[in-house]
Amino acid sequence: MKIEKLKDIINWTRESHQALANCMKRCVNENENARSRLLLNYLIEHEEKLGNVLDEFNKSGNANALNTWCIEYLDKSPVVLRNDNDRPFAQMQADEIMGEISRHHHQIIELYTYLLGQADIPEAQDLLKQLVSLEEHEVMRMAQAANRLSDL
Repeated sequence: MKIEKLKDIINWTRESHQALANCMKRCVNENENARSRLLLNYLIEHEEKLGNVLDEFNKSGNANALNTWCIEYLDKSPVVLRNDNDRPFAQMQADEIMGEISRHHHQIIELYTYLLGQADIPEAQDLLKQLVSLEEHEVMRMAQAANRLSDL
């Protein structure tokens, strides 16, 4: 996928959330730990919903903001997210799973935060603030759910 504009970043982020959900789906039934399976099922649903929210950003966002160029960031600092060659979720305990998911989201937050600092037009700044806030709140929600699960 060629990433040049903010709408491409949002689409790439949506695809990365979906790929993460798909990876967890492939591993959930192989994980022998019941708590880890519960967490994976929750996270799968959560990542898919987050992908849908990001899709809406691209569909209903401000055209000026979505068409803002942002190619220079990825040229200087490519973001490498989880791939299928990494340790599979089937072999992880719940705390390791949550750490991996948190790392994934924090990379995206770092990307959006950097782009926010580079944005020149108010519409792009507003959109990026919303995206940062969305990712930050989702990480908090997932962490709270994981903590509740560990209390069981």
